[in-house]
Amino acid sequence: MNTRECVFRILDEIREILEMVDQEQCDRFIDALIEADRVFIAGAGRTRRIMEAFAIRLVHLGFGVYVVGEAVTPAIRDKDLLVIGSGSGETSTLKAIKAKAGSAECSIATLTINGDSHLAQDTDYLIVIPGAANHLEDQTQHTWQPGANSFEQSLMILLDAIVIMIANRMNIDIFKKLDLHANLE
Repeated sequence: MNTRECVFRILDEIREILEMVDQEQCDRFIDALIEADRVFIAGAGRTRRIMEAFAIRLVHLGFGVYVVGEAVTPAIRDKDLLVIGSGSGETSTLKAIKAKAGSAECSIATLTINGDSHLAQDTDYLIVIPGAANHLEDQTQHTWQPGANSFEQSLMILLDAIVIMIANRMNIDIFKKLDLHANLE
């Protein structure tokens, strides 16, 4: 297999995964994002980086967004939305964050492979992204990629699509909103 064939195999896998994502789950999540006072983003490992990229895009749209664990992240409140990205849905640090957020009575959204995981339970908004991860047992999808690549890649593309959908619903020209892009880099 050459590089081009590898790329297209990855793209085919991502397409298969994203075709299985429930559109109604996405629509409910988009509504929740638009209605939230503020959005708090959480993830671990590589998934955290993808969630941070999503946070940046939401900032570009004018949302009040914070990444959990940063020194400048304020307390979460009842009209806020916590968005957790976790392939396994079992990451212990994210379970602790979810528990604390639950006591603040905010809304919680979870994006995960495993719709039966701890993080998926008792969440207000759930998006199941059935990407595989080589380290997880009892999954219906399988991947030839290492780690949780297929989940992470699918998550990134799905969140980018959600940003575009939010901009469309809110009549925001995403090309003109780049004035909110960081200028101290």
